[in-house]
Amino acid sequence: MCGFGGQPIEKNKFFDEALFEKILAEKEFFSNISEIRLNGRGESTISPRFPEIVARVADYFPDARLSLTSNLMFSNEKIIDILNEYEIDLLISVDSANKNDYESIRKGSDYNLLIERLQEIEKGHIIFTLQKYNIDQIQSIGEFAQKHGLGFILNIIRVDDQNYKNEFNKLLNEKWGLILKQLETLHLNIPQKKLFIPDQIWGKKIPENLATTITSGSLPMCPNAREELMIAYDGTIFPCNMFNPHTLGNMIENSLEKIWNSQQRMEFVENYRDNYYCQKCEYMIHK
Repeated sequence: MCGFGGQPIEKNKFFDEALFEKILAEKEFFSNISEIRLNGRGESTISPRFPEIVARVADYFPDARLSLTSNLMFSNEKIIDILNEYEIDLLISVDSANKNDYESIRKGSDYNLLIERLQEIEKGHIIFTLQKYNIDQIQSIGEFAQKHGLGFILNIIRVDDQNYKNEFNKLLNEKWGLILKQLETLHLNIPQKKLFIPDQIWGKKIPENLATTITSGSLPMCPNAREELMIAYDGTIFPCNMFNPHTLGNMIENSLEKIWNSQQRMEFVENYRDNYYCQKCEYMIHK
């Protein structure tokens, strides 16, 4: 874990080696796995065992796509080589193409280092999280991604703070025309296969001619609830990689297979739409 939410790094929250071995021991359970996400709720590359974890996961699951969200601000220069060698589907967090805004929004980041790293990676997408501070920068960050030969993903901020929600909803209403105009411009300049725009932003529908992905909240059945598990550093199991806080068990106490087939998980899958965290979920499902 990195300093998510303004909290300091806690080294006791690095992924436990014994837990990692326990996961690999359930290789048969993972026999048909299609994707493994290597990120925690933060910057997982700060883990001192990150290179080893990537190599072993890639060796154990050669047919699975490996993905990772990163800000590229790691100090270990060899990590770039690892990301390229194992063809990690890299989602690079960039909140602004403007140096001052980028460093202001993402505290502790170095814009010049970001540019240097972008020139070294071989494939990936810029993932741009729409916030109060950058709502007028969708077009510029899309063009920034294209300039560096990367795809562009419009991500939506997830918050539970009611004051922020009220302010952001007000801003969305005020700036909706500007948002759509920026998306129209991106469609003209970026190939659709590299452009990932959700079909909604906090319940506000994006026109079909502009949206390129479907969100889980728009589907009759969420594939995340049905197909995913998220394993936290302490073995706690959550329903999906969007960090829904609803717990399904702990793999220190039970095997993943037992948790997967448990009544607790089955009830969640059946009733997930009643879960506050799942309602209007903006997680994007690529068409």
